[in-house]
Amino acid sequence: MPLPPRLTHLVGSKFTATAELHGWRQFHVVGLRKAGAGYEAELRASCDATVEVRVPAKSLFDRSAWLPGWRPLSEL
Repeated sequence: MPLPPRLTHLVGSKFTATAELHGWRQFHVVGLRKAGAGYEAELRASCDATVEVRVPAKSLFDRSAWLPGWRPLSEL
């Protein structure tokens, strides 16, 4: 089953969380998978490959939680 067009570009994308997750803010998307009615994004911390987070893929489009690219703390 192909991914919806809005999600196809997410794998490999970089994001900055507005709040720390497991001690980190900068992540990159390593995978997407079907989860219930939607999709779930698997993110890996950029500085620690052992830290993985799974979030609803649509939450990555919420600018109050995630910013595209890697941002310095001074921009947050």
